[in-house]
Amino acid sequence: MGILLLRNNAFMRRSHQQKSEPSRFTDPGLRITGYLHEVLVECSNCSECAVVRCSTEYTDESRRRWEWRMVCHGCGHFSNWTDGFKKTEGPFQPQLVTGRELVLWLRTRVRGRPLWVFNERHLRDVRGYVTASHRGRGRDGVGGHSSRSMIATLPRWIVSAKNRDDVIRGLTRLLNRIPENMREPPGTPAVSV
Repeated sequence: MGILLLRNNAFMRRSHQQKSEPSRFTDPGLRITGYLHEVLVECSNCSECAVVRCSTEYTDESRRRWEWRMVCHGCGHFSNWTDGFKKTEGPFQPQLVTGRELVLWLRTRVRGRPLWVFNERHLRDVRGYVTASHRGRGRDGVGGHSSRSMIATLPRWIVSAKNRDDVIRGLTRLLNRIPENMREPPGTPAVSV
């Protein structure tokens, strides 16, 4: 009887240790443009990973001027330009259109659909939301809940419970594509632009 009790206690301890705290995620309220400070793209010269950095300035009350600089650490290719921002999704790969077509480095397909992110921070926020068991809505700068944040505008198939494992595997593939010298330190916040 004592041995059985000991085994049951050991079983109880083991099963209790396997249970973890539920994960929580609160939407930071950033729009998709909040992740544009650094975008990983495919270099048009050598097809390796290049970085496009973005800065903005307001030219008047309603217009922004976007300044872009692409640098490839593989071949040294670089370019600068000024233009607007628009995102599109081509038939097989997403593209960042900034007055030039640049192919995103962090792209894959999940269940026949394109899954893409701009950078590691963007990836970590999407992954945090998808894997969380408790999801909260953050507040925007005005004090209300943002319905135009990146998290609030994620496609349904990405946040669907039935696709969760496949989306997590896709995001892990994307994380593994980020070169070590381009990894962000833990806790790096996104820059609001």
